[in-house]
Amino acid sequence: MGADRSGAGNCQLSRLLTTTPAALVVPAVPTFSVDGGFWYSIPDHLRTDVGVGVRVRVPLGGRKVRGFVVDLAERDGNLKEILGVSGEVPVFDLALLKTLRWAAQHYVAPVSVVLEKAAPPTLPKLPKGTAETSTINEVQTANPLAAFAQALASRERHPAVSY
Repeated sequence: MGADRSGAGNCQLSRLLTTTPAALVVPAVPTFSVDGGFWYSIPDHLRTDVGVGVRVRVPLGGRKVRGFVVDLAERDGNLKEILGVSGEVPVFDLALLKTLRWAAQHYVAPVSVVLEKAAPPTLPKLPKGTAETSTINEVQTANPLAAFAQALASRERHPAVSY
């Protein structure tokens, strides 16, 4: 009734047994249904940039949305990939994430809403020379707010209106 498919099962099994670096991302969608987040694989070119507290772009329901990385692990299976990183400085560390999750539970708010409110609207790039000498993991071990303040202070300021 058909061709011998003995090799097809082995191919699927080997694909499921391989583990890939993955990130648990809470999409910035204001609903309780995404509080647990979704696992996404980390592409090779973003492995050094993705860490806890980093904003990323991910596919969700046929569109691209911003999200926050809340955990990293090796995962099995076929996962969608993270599309990009929206800043070089992490917005929060694990201690602040724990506090933000508590605030979301205490005030009965979606975690994604609390994470959005706690994060600055735009993130500056790290000063030139910093990215080459330190990785995102080194920045994460330091206070993320201090790293953000350092990156913000290094930017050249231009007045919006001059009188």
